[in-house]
Amino acid sequence: MKDQIILNHYKNLAKNWGLQGQMSMQDKVIRQRESDFIIAQTQHSLRSRGISPEKARILDLGCGNGHLLSVLWESFAGSTLVGLEFVPELVELARTRNLPGVTIHHGDMREELALGEFDVIITERSVINLLEWTWQEAAFQNITRMLTVGGHYIMVESFYESWMELKAARLENKLSEVPISSHNRYLKEACVDALLKLGLCEVSAVEPQNALSSHFFLSRVFQHLFTNENTPASERVWEFFAQALPKNIGNYSPIQFRVFEKQ
Repeated sequence: MKDQIILNHYKNLAKNWGLQGQMSMQDKVIRQRESDFIIAQTQHSLRSRGISPEKARILDLGCGNGHLLSVLWESFAGSTLVGLEFVPELVELARTRNLPGVTIHHGDMREELALGEFDVIITERSVINLLEWTWQEAAFQNITRMLTVGGHYIMVESFYESWMELKAARLENKLSEVPISSHNRYLKEACVDALLKLGLCEVSAVEPQNALSSHFFLSRVFQHLFTNENTPASERVWEFFAQALPKNIGNYSPIQFRVFEKQ
C-alpha cells in the first residue's frame, strides 16, 4: 500500500513534467543549489582520493527522470554513471536521454543489488520516499555495501528536526503548518548513529549541512507575512536575497547537505 503511494505520485509527476529538471522539486532555487552542491562535492570527493573522472564510478540511487545524471554527465566526462529507479515511468523517461556511458536500472534500493562498487553514491530526496525506517535502513545497508573503502555517500535528504524548526517559525507568525507530504518519511538525526554503526562516518562537506536554511526561512516564512501563502515569489527577489544574505542562517531547511565516508 505504501509503495503504491510512491508509484502513483511519481507516475503523475512523470506525466505532467516529463524530462524537466523541476519534476521532483518545483522550487528552482533549491533544485539548482542541490545540483551545484552535488557536482562540487563529487569533484572534491574524487580529487581527495586521487581518482580521475574517467576512472570514477558514480551511482545515483533514485535517479528519477535522469535530470541529475544528465548534469553529472556534463561535468564528469568518461565516468561510469549508473542510475537506479523504482518507478517504471521514470525509468522510461531517464532512458530516453540516451546519454553515452550512462546506464539506468529499474530496481529497488531496499534490495541487495548486483551493480558493483562505486566511488561516490548519491541520494537526492529519494531515501525519504521509503516510508518505513526499516526500509530506509535497508537502503543505507546497501549503500554501505556498494561503496568502496574511502568512498563517499553524498546525502541530500530531508530531516524531521529542522522541519520542526520551520514549523515553529511559521506557527509563531500565525501561519499554517507546511505538512510533510504523504510520499515522504523524513529522516531523524538518530540515523547518523545508525550510519556510523554500518561503517559510514560523517565528514565535512564543501557546503554546510544547513546551506538552504536562509532560503527556506525567506520563502516559507518571511514571504508569507506579507503575501498570500500560495503566491510564488519573484525570482528576482530570491536572486537578491541569495547574494545579500548568508545562505546558512538558522536550521530552517528540512533538506540538508551531508557527506559520509566508508571506513
